[in-house]
Amino acid sequence: MRLSRIYDTFIFDWDGTLRKMSILYHLNTIINPSWRYKKAKAKGELKRGTAKEGPKNYVKGSFRARELKNDIMVPLIDLYMLFSKPVLNYAAKEVLEELDKKGLKIALFTDGSSYRVLREVNHLQIDKYFDTVLSTQSVGRLKPDPLGLEIIISALKSKKSKTVYIGDMVDDILAAKEAGIDSCSVATGLSSFQELARYKPNYIFYNIESLKASL
Repeated sequence: MRLSRIYDTFIFDWDGTLRKMSILYHLNTIINPSWRYKKAKAKGELKRGTAKEGPKNYVKGSFRARELKNDIMVPLIDLYMLFSKPVLNYAAKEVLEELDKKGLKIALFTDGSSYRVLREVNHLQIDKYFDTVLSTQSVGRLKPDPLGLEIIISALKSKKSKTVYIGDMVDDILAAKEAGIDSCSVATGLSSFQELARYKPNYIFYNIESLKASL
C-alpha cells in the first residue's frame, strides 16, 4: 500500500535526508567536542530512561530560532551560507510537492541549528511545504531523544499511528521508536543501507527517488 494512504503526517530530517550532506556539517559532528558531548548525553539519557523529561513550553507551529539569538555563531553561519549554498537531494522537492498536493501534514525535525536550517529552507524556496519546523537545539535535546517529535505531533494534532519520521541516520530510527511512531530510512547520508537495516526501520530506501515512488 502507498505510504500516503497509511500516514497523514510526514516528518523529515534535514541534513542528509532532504538536503545533501554538507562536508562542513559532517566535520562538525566528528571534531566538535561540544556536539559529541551533547550527542553522547542524549544517547545516555535514552539508555537510562530519562529521555523526554525536557521542557515542553514551546509555541506550537512556529520555527524556534532563539537558541542562536545574539550568539556569535550567527555571523559565522551567515558567512558559511555565502560559500556553501544548500542543495536538495534528487527528488526531494518532488516528494514535498506530492505530499502537499495530497493535503498531508509535513514537518521538519533536525539536529541542525534553527537559524541555519531556516536560512537554507528559505533559500531553496521550500518553506511553504512545512507546517512546522523544529530544531533539537531549541528543545535542548538532541536525537535520539524523542522530545522534539512529541512536540511536533502534539502541535499538529496528529495521531502517532498516522505519523512517520523519515531520516538518514540510526539516531532518526531510534528517536522514532522512542516516540512510538514508524520510521523510514533513506541511505542518502552518512549511514549505509546495511547499517540502517540493522536497526529495523519500518521502511528503508536507497534514495529519495525510491521513497517518492512509494507515495
